[in-house]
Amino acid sequence: MVTLPANFVNRPQDISFILDHLADIEGMDPALAGLFDLKKIGVAGHSFGAYTTLAVAGAVVSLKDQKPQIFNDPRPIAFIALSPQGDEQGVFEGNAWSGIQRPFLVMSGTEDKGLAGQPSTWRLQSYEGMPATGNKNEIVIQGANHMNFAGVGLDGKVKNPMMNQYIQQVTLTFWDAYLKGDPTALSDVQSGYFPKLDGISAYIQSK
Repeated sequence: MVTLPANFVNRPQDISFILDHLADIEGMDPALAGLFDLKKIGVAGHSFGAYTTLAVAGAVVSLKDQKPQIFNDPRPIAFIALSPQGDEQGVFEGNAWSGIQRPFLVMSGTEDKGLAGQPSTWRLQSYEGMPATGNKNEIVIQGANHMNFAGVGLDGKVKNPMMNQYIQQVTLTFWDAYLKGDPTALSDVQSGYFPKLDGISAYIQSK
């Protein structure tokens, strides 16, 4: 993950800034009136956005030449990280994820390797480090690479629309469970069940 060091601080703080001003944003446009439920907020992100999601959820960030920092924001009630980082010097070191208590879904793929050549299993370390307090899910899609979670292949073109469909239906099920409070979705997710799709093979784990 190559980015300006300051962005490791700015990105999670940007999320909190937006949450601070959601009511103001709603008031700026009559078309937005009544559309924001400030008690049912979810945060999701892919790649660097996954870092941001983990940081906002309470992961410990260990930036070079700085004391460990926590950017935890208590307002979101559920999180999704697509292709998150594992243990990486200057980002997350040691078990940085042990303080994440709220519902969390981690998604990755068997071909989703790190930029420095880390194996695909590296992207699962955040889930493994989260406490087994319930409401944690991990899904690993067979054959999925890093860019599949951005909706395209490594060449920028859609390679497998069914994979996109599977990612969408899984993440929507998670949001239905924890943001909408749909009882069927909640029961399914908490028992480790997510909708299946013919042609897509995925490993699912819950705790």
